[in-house]
Amino acid sequence: MTTPTGSVTVASEFAFRTGESFPSYDQFRARLEAHTHHDLVHYWRRDSRTIEGASYKTSCPIRADLRYYSVRYACIFGGQKFATKATGVKKVRTSLRNNCPAFVALRATKCGQLLQVVDVCNVHNHEVTAESAQNLAHSKKLSSEERQKVLELLFYGVDRRLIKQYVHTKTGKELSSKDICNMAASLKKRVEFQDMLEDPERTAALTRELGQVVKLGGQSCM
Repeated sequence: MTTPTGSVTVASEFAFRTGESFPSYDQFRARLEAHTHHDLVHYWRRDSRTIEGASYKTSCPIRADLRYYSVRYACIFGGQKFATKATGVKKVRTSLRNNCPAFVALRATKCGQLLQVVDVCNVHNHEVTAESAQNLAHSKKLSSEERQKVLELLFYGVDRRLIKQYVHTKTGKELSSKDICNMAASLKKRVEFQDMLEDPERTAALTRELGQVVKLGGQSCM
């Protein structure tokens, strides 16, 4: 719905509402991807506090599946931070910045069993169209170097959720499950992978590498 001021209020069944809860972070992410696909809106993880970092804030243990004690996703047109390879310093991607107010904030419930929406704004101050979504899809395209790295990770069977976290940490780009599936399907056509053999030790080493990068916030090189 478009308001007289040009803002767009998204009110579909996929839009988030205060009080909604999810039994795991992955289920929240699946809903967010459905929201993105259906409503043509895109979000990025702006702020978060891990379970470990907030252990003193709750008397009940928090389920590991929730991953975060609190997490806030903002519309990508609100400005996306990314780490430069040269300095590792977080900067705002000004080409997308439009101060869009849309966001969704979640926090673990007191019982530690659910991730609950505690605040949300579904109003966007920009066009929400297939054309703008297509332009945005182009802006998240991986470079040839980044794509080659992801293909290697997929070949060795590294956990796909970890791959998505890694790419986001290193580049600020959000890959969907569909993006990952499409890249995995393309492996069969890549000549450079046809003579390679599966290597459990290499898989374990890559998994450790990615976990360390995600933990440190992208300070090491891709």
